[in-house]
Amino acid sequence: MKFRNQFFKYMSPEQGGEQGGGAGDGSNADNGSTGEGDGSSDGGKGSAEEGGKGSEDNTLLREIMKKKGKIQELEGKLESYADIDVDLYKTMLSERETAESERKKAEQQRLLDEGKYEELLKGKQDEHDGIVNQMNTAHKTELDEAATNYSKLEDANKALVAQIEELTVGAAFGNSTLIREDMISAMTPARVRTLYGAHFEPNENGEVIGYDKPTGVEGRAQS
Repeated sequence: MKFRNQFFKYMSPEQGGEQGGGAGDGSNADNGSTGEGDGSSDGGKGSAEEGGKGSEDNTLLREIMKKKGKIQELEGKLESYADIDVDLYKTMLSERETAESERKKAEQQRLLDEGKYEELLKGKQDEHDGIVNQMNTAHKTELDEAATNYSKLEDANKALVAQIEELTVGAAFGNSTLIREDMISAMTPARVRTLYGAHFEPNENGEVIGYDKPTGVEGRAQS
C-alpha cells in the first residue's frame, strides 16, 4: 500500500502530471501498433529456441575441449619432472644458500683485513639495495593482489546491490495491483519500471521509498 500511495503521489499533477500523461499517450500508440502480428511471431518461436540451445551446446563443447587440452599440456609438463627428488632438491638449495652466505662473510673479512673499506662499504650497499628491491617487488605484488581483490569485491557488491534492487523495487513494480489492474493494458510493470524505476530505491530496512528525482540527480528528496 505504501508503494501504491507513493506511486500515485508521483503521478499526480503536483509531482509531474505531465510525465504521467505522456506515458499514457505513448502507451496508447504502442497498444495500437502491437495489436497485430502476434501469430506470426509464434511460428518461429520453437525454431529460434532450438537454434539458441544448439549455439549454447557448441560453445560449451568448445570450452570443454579447450580445458581438456590445457589439462593434457599440464600433465605433459609434470611428466618431465617425474624423476626429480624434491627433498634432495630442497637440501641442495639450502646448502647453496649456506655456501653463498659463508663466501660473502669470507670476502668481507678479507676486505677488512686488507683495509679496503670503500670496497667493503660498496658491497654492503649493494647487498642493502638488493634487499630493498626484493621488498619493493614483494610490496608491489601485494598491492596488485589487493587491487585485484578490491575490484572483485566491488563487482560482487554491485551485483548484490542490483539483486537487492530487483528484489525490492522490481518486486514492488511487478506486484503492484495499481499497475496490473488499474492502469491501461499497454503499461506493463516492466515498462512502468523503465519509466519511473529510477525514482524508487530501498532503504536500510528493505522498504521501497519514492523520490522526486531520479538516482544521481542533485537535490534529490523523498516524495
